[in-house]
Amino acid sequence: AETLGQPDRLATVHGSLLPETADKTISNVMNLTAQRLDHVVAHAGVRWWAGRGKCDETNTLAKDRLFTINDEDFPQKACQLAALQFSAARRLLPRLDENGSYTFVVGDGADDQRSALGAINLRACQGI
Repeated sequence: AETLGQPDRLATVHGSLLPETADKTISNVMNLTAQRLDHVVAHAGVRWWAGRGKCDETNTLAKDRLFTINDEDFPQKACQLAALQFSAARRLLPRLDENGSYTFVVGDGADDQRSALGAINLRACQGI
């Protein structure tokens, strides 16, 4: 918020929309904004926010090597980040003001430090 000049009604939230914490995070946001949601900016696969040498998926997917995953686990792991983004959008869109906006910020996938699963997930997020 500080680097943006403190715009009116801007609420920055550091939280998670993983299934076990999503409802609590959204409740905190809605309480912080007096139950008003004008715009949402969601990110996926954005390296520069994760810190140097890390990808957005470092703690969720990077430990798996692509061809060591069995056939049954691949579909879930291949779209894990997209599923999280979908879940967040499904929860937040109904709360959005009728003149509001929902913006996805996604990474470019060109970084050679990104895991193969991270790159696959990034492409899935771009499809949303």
